[in-house]
Amino acid sequence: MKIVGIFVLIVMLCITGAVAFTYSGLFNVAATTHEPVVVRWMLENTRKNSIQHEAKNIIVPKLSGENRLVSGGKAFEEMCSGCHGAPGKEPFLGATDMNPPPPDLEGVSRQRTAKELFWVVKNGIRMTGMPAWGPTHTDAQIWDLVAFMKRLPELSPGTYNNLIDTQDEEHGHEHESGVPTTSNIFNENNSNHSH
Repeated sequence: MKIVGIFVLIVMLCITGAVAFTYSGLFNVAATTHEPVVVRWMLENTRKNSIQHEAKNIIVPKLSGENRLVSGGKAFEEMCSGCHGAPGKEPFLGATDMNPPPPDLEGVSRQRTAKELFWVVKNGIRMTGMPAWGPTHTDAQIWDLVAFMKRLPELSPGTYNNLIDTQDEEHGHEHESGVPTTSNIFNENNSNHSH
């Protein structure tokens, strides 16, 4: 019985200490303040493992297709490029000073699976500035964005601009001369990298 009393006392002291710390204002919430390495490691690993766990049962549809890439490219330009940057484009002023800063999505698209990218875009990540796009976008729109992100490492700045400038209505089965198809855009990208 004495052990239970000691345990309850310890718990009450911890709760009281946490509440007192919360109201003290001693914790610096400035974005310019960086947490200790151990805290950063804990937060990054918690985030990584949580995303893997939450995304594990998501079924990935077919991600290829010209229309999917064009739609995803336009979504990327509208929803992602401001904070994360894009091929040949820097993020908006102040984005890199966020804490944590928005990651370079070219690297993220290599590291994360399609299902993990989908989960993050749909649900967001709390306390990072990453919004949940699921309430305002359909799953099909998010999958288009994921399809584009998986191709992001292949894109030069010129290829990216060509892709996002291509109009949706120009992507039927027939293409007017001068209107780039995604296969032509990606072939142009490969030739650009050979210089």
